[in-house]
Amino acid sequence: MEPVEIFRNNIRHLIEQSGLTQLHIAGGIGESPQKLNDYLKGRINWGEQKRLKLSNFLKVDYHSLYNEKFTAGVVATIGISSETGYEIIRKQTGPKQDTGREHPKDTEKPAQPDPDLLAQVIEGVEGYLHDHRRALEPKLKAQLVSLLYDYFSKTGEKVDKRKVESYLKLVA
Repeated sequence: MEPVEIFRNNIRHLIEQSGLTQLHIAGGIGESPQKLNDYLKGRINWGEQKRLKLSNFLKVDYHSLYNEKFTAGVVATIGISSETGYEIIRKQTGPKQDTGREHPKDTEKPAQPDPDLLAQVIEGVEGYLHDHRRALEPKLKAQLVSLLYDYFSKTGEKVDKRKVESYLKLVA
């Protein structure tokens, strides 16, 4: 198998494990979701700079992605970043030799976003914007949702209209 194909396969594997969507990743690297999909399916090839950008976004060593035996246990969550609007914060067990035995960390399931919590945060932000007749650019709205989702998921606080409104006023 060609090195570029090995890289592509490892990237596909990482994306599947991370639970992130191609839409989020494409936005984070400045590509369209269709171009990312075409690349992952092998319909188009990317140069070294785009592959490097992709590995940097996924926070994986670029050169290790060319290793056929690359495997990584990935636990991913989405946080906030001034550059992309969100940032992957995760633990990675990294490249390992195939010993025939699985290490417990390598079998961890990726952290999945809580769809109910995410829906409550989105509804809270949308409700606030509607009630106050405000409109935001999609990227800024995504940043706010990501920030609030991260906050509510870490603190365990219950999402309610009053809290969402007060937190949005703080960041306005």
